[in-house]
Parts: sequence; C-alpha cells; structure tokens
Amino acid sequence: MRKPRLILAGLLVSLAPTALLAQTSLPPGRVYVARDGGTTSIVIYGRISPETEGAFMAAAAAHRGARVVLNSGGGSLTPALSIGRAIREARLQTYVPDGSGCFSACSLIWLAGTERHIGQGARIGFHAAYVAQQGGPGQVSSSGNAVIGAYLSRLGYNDGAIRLFTAAPPNQIVVVKPRQFEQNGVTVRQTAARLPPPPADGPATAGAPGGFAGVWVGQYQCGKEVITARMSVREEGPSRLMAKFDFGPSQGAPAIPRGSYRMRGSRLANGAVELTPDGAPALPPGGRAVSMTGTVSGDTFAGQITGEACSPVTLRRLR
Repeated sequence: MRKPRLILAGLLVSLAPTALLAQTSLPPGRVYVARDGGTTSIVIYGRISPETEGAFMAAAAAHRGARVVLNSGGGSLTPALSIGRAIREARLQTYVPDGSGCFSACSLIWLAGTERHIGQGARIGFHAAYVAQQGGPGQVSSSGNAVIGAYLSRLGYNDGAIRLFTAAPPNQIVVVKPRQFEQNGVTVRQTAARLPPPPADGPATAGAPGGFAGVWVGQYQCGKEVITARMSVREEGPSRLMAKFDFGPSQGAPAIPRGSYRMRGSRLANGAVELTPDGAPALPPGGRAVSMTGTVSGDTFAGQITGEACSPVTLRRLR
C-alpha cells in the first residue's frame, strides 16, 4: 500500500465566487525560462513536485533576478515551500499573469515574492494542508498546517493572514481578492502581464547537461547507519559553486539526527568538484561539517567524504 502523501493540490471547478472544489488531478508540471525584451521570467506551470523544485533551483541559479511567473493548480507541499524560501532569499518578484490561476501549494510560492503581482482576471486560492487518502477525501494535516504557519510567519505575515490562508477545508479553495489581501496586511500589485510562452525549442528545464546547479538527493553510509542527504547547489561562475548540504534519518536509521551546513566549491582541473564547509553550521551534538570531492555525470553525482570512514555518496538530481 502506498504511504499517504502530504500535499496541497487543487484543480478548479467553480462553486461560488470565492470557493472552488479541490481535486488531485493536475496537468504535468514543467519549468521553463522565457525572455521578452529585457525581461527574463522563470515560469512554473502545472503540478508542483520535487522535480519542479529541482528545475526551478537550476533556473534560478542560472538566471539571477528573474521574475517568477506562476500558473498552477498546486501539488506537493515540501517542494513548494522550498521554492518559496529560495524566492524570498533571492528577493525575487512573483506574478500570476492575466487570466491565470495559482492555487493551493502554488499560492504559498506566490506569497514568497518580495513584490506580489496579480494580473487581470487572475485568481489566487488557498486551503488547509491535507494528507491524501486513497479512494476518499483528504484529511486535514495539523502538522502540515503548522509547517505552513511557521513558513508564512517567517515571511512576515500576521496571524489574521495566516488564518485566512489555511481556513478552507481540503475539498474547497477560497479565492482571495486583492482587497482581502490588503485588509490582512498583504501588499499586492495589480499588474497586467501575459503568461510567457515556452521557448520555440520546447519547455525544457534550465541547467545545461553536466552542470552542477540544482537539487540533489540520495544516501550514504557511515558505519552501520544509512544517512539521507540533500544538497542544493548553485553555480556562481565557470568554476565556483555554493551549496547547502542537509542530512538526516533514513527508514532503516530513524534515530539519526538532522543537520545542515553550507559549502563552498570549485571545479578542479581534472573536472572533479571539491566542496568544503563554509560559514556557521547547524549541527546536532557531536556532529561536524566535512569536505567532499566527487564527479558529475549527467544527473548523477558520485562523491566521497574526506577523512571519514563512510561509503561513497551517490546523489541524483531532481528534475
């Protein structure tokens, strides 16, 4: 039996002027970069998934300062919040273009913009987090809503706004109008903007083959314990890299504590990648940040932790 997934998803069927029915069937997601004159847009379209997150991170690393354009019915909560945090950290603006919709998990991404734009006839809708149940309606997830509340609070939203964004049950979506945003302390700009079309060669995700930018996930083993790993990488030049390395428990080793630290990297003359700790780490008691070297082949990173009796680290890029 498949495990329930914590998701935020909404495909839209009109019920009333401010409420919509949430369903879990969404068009496949894609991320593409579009250019119109001097404006570069990173477009997130369709279902939001871990692959969406990886493609967005690669695009954002390659196109600094691009605006983020959204047209999505929702998707998975965790990648949506990761995208939102990256948007706020990079101080990017978010747009829902004319006649488009941004619902559920998508709306949480939109809220992360330092400036939030709504096009003519655009709709932005919210509901509570829920756990999908096979063959039945989803159940409200208290833990998921707590995560959303903490995320929105960190973005600077007040309690009234957070209640508004999480009040609707799983089978409904409340569409919030510009006036309601303003009444709850959320500044929005009503900006006419069309949805940028994908490039002529198709809606390919950003990131050149063999490049290192993106989100990488996998496992490695130290002693008898298998540890999960997640590494978010951005390229700052032909040979300079910045990364955030997160580690934590696996299914076979649930007691492993979580930790994270930032890394600075460079490409060596032989094409390998070298990563070393950079900045103050957030580590559990007894933990320490370590260096790593490895090679990239397509969407696979094969690395080795320096100075530790650990297995090779194998990570795969999310797309």
